[in-house]
Amino acid sequence: MADILVNFLDGGNPCLIQVKSRQQGSELGWHMSEKHEDQREPDLFYCFVDFEPQSPIVYVLPSATVADTIKMDHEIWLKTPGRNGQAHNPTPFRRLRQGSNGKSADWLEEFKERWDLIEARGGKRN
Repeated sequence: MADILVNFLDGGNPCLIQVKSRQQGSELGWHMSEKHEDQREPDLFYCFVDFEPQSPIVYVLPSATVADTIKMDHEIWLKTPGRNGQAHNPTPFRRLRQGSNGKSADWLEEFKERWDLIEARGGKRN
């Protein structure tokens, strides 16, 4: 489920990180699967790494945001006619894309290098 366990030295709540990366095909986004639609744990974050620019970029997103986005994006894809006007067949594959869910092409910029989201969730225990 997670690639990295973050334990805060100040005793904050631990968080989990799942890393997804891409090197080519940025217009197609990051590969996901149907199971990611149900992963909405408040302590789970995704780090989407884009190796295509000169320097890698990391987008840090809460799991609920990812789940909602890929679910809606897939629903829109299923309703959109494919080649020759034929319906798309259901598939377990999903993608997180810049234009996901009918959002603007730059919607991911809000999450660019947002490590503070993880820090805020970890917080200091009382």
